[in-house]
Amino acid sequence: RDNILLKSTTHQAAKYAYLAASVPKISHKTTLAKNIKWNPPNTHFYKLNTDGAYSDNTAGIRGLIRNSKAEWILGFTGSAPHESSTFAELYELTQGLKMVYENNIRPLEVEVDAKEITILLHTDNIAFPNMINDCMYYCGQLGNPVVRHAYREQNMVADQLAKAGHNFGTEYSPSVFEVVPTFVALSFKKDKESLRGPQSSQDIARQNQSGNMDQIPSFVISCHDDNSNRMTMTTENTRSNLRLCNTTMVCDRESVTPQTYVR
Repeated sequence: RDNILLKSTTHQAAKYAYLAASVPKISHKTTLAKNIKWNPPNTHFYKLNTDGAYSDNTAGIRGLIRNSKAEWILGFTGSAPHESSTFAELYELTQGLKMVYENNIRPLEVEVDAKEITILLHTDNIAFPNMINDCMYYCGQLGNPVVRHAYREQNMVADQLAKAGHNFGTEYSPSVFEVVPTFVALSFKKDKESLRGPQSSQDIARQNQSGNMDQIPSFVISCHDDNSNRMTMTTENTRSNLRLCNTTMVCDRESVTPQTYVR
């Protein structure tokens, strides 16, 4: 019996090693296509993108959900248990799927920046069985969406969340962004504009007249509501199409006062 168990374990380990070795690795010398960009989900679908962050001292989860029109639905960022980069990626995917499930956001498509994860979900993995079971459970509850790999260059908004996200959230309670945070606004705008195709000379002229978005003054509001782990950040600008919400929350961490800006 022990010999059978040993053979089975050895077989599974060999299977994983073979699959992991077959994953093409991108070196710093690899050149990606110039037009590589975020691709929206199918019509009436939502897409979850995740981007892991792991270093010698910290690990974090970052992700966002958009619809087929590239509109922001939810974003999140927080810490993860400091186990390994693979564990952090799986933990991040689990948290993202859980958030989608709890908010009933469906039908769903999923993209991760670690190709290894797409393989682990389809093998009998002996290293992270509980985490993979959690991922598969939520996938089952969400209609079994396919989890695909996307290069980081196709996922720049999530990448920007990862770079700034260490300031927000905890391991047990990630921060949730219900509107576009100001520190990812430019990448988010570029993704949305890329869906429109090549610009006409008239479009370019109108943009030149209105000025660059970065040069337009705007109200930037950042606040915590009654739940200190939940954050809403809003940019209000009557000259920019980045206006996301007509109600903002101004917060000094001691009092919260809603203010509505009327055109």
